[in-house]
Amino acid sequence: MNDCYEYYKTLAFFVRKALKGNPAVQNQFGKNDVQKARKSQPRMVVFTESLAKMAAKYRADLVQAECSQALIDRLEGRAAALHDANIAQENYKKERGLSTQNRVQRLNKVYDLLKPLHEIAVNIYTENPPRLKVYTMPQPPKKVAATSEPSEEV
Repeated sequence: MNDCYEYYKTLAFFVRKALKGNPAVQNQFGKNDVQKARKSQPRMVVFTESLAKMAAKYRADLVQAECSQALIDRLEGRAAALHDANIAQENYKKERGLSTQNRVQRLNKVYDLLKPLHEIAVNIYTENPPRLKVYTMPQPPKKVAATSEPSEEV
């Protein structure tokens, strides 16, 4: 997204230079939409694709304002790369549930292996707390209930 925004800023310079007296055409390049697009990857994809099309449409004016052909040509590639990245991110989000499930299953297997060890250690090392601590499984943190009454200190 940052790469696409940097391309936009560079192209915007040449758009202002080439189309100085034409604010309506400048707005076609996203002058008023860029800040909204920067906040959302799907919006930035659409914004960059639109920017590439506008740059191709006004190529002659931009080149006359000393904008390089390579910059205009690379915009379409940047839009495609951002689009692919967005799709990959959405696919990862969908697969995240499966990877979480697999991780929990593996951790439960480890827990099932360690639980009998802990139970035996409680019987063997009851009189030796430091040694028992070695075999004690970690406990989740206890939740502290919020009280509505302020505590009084003495």
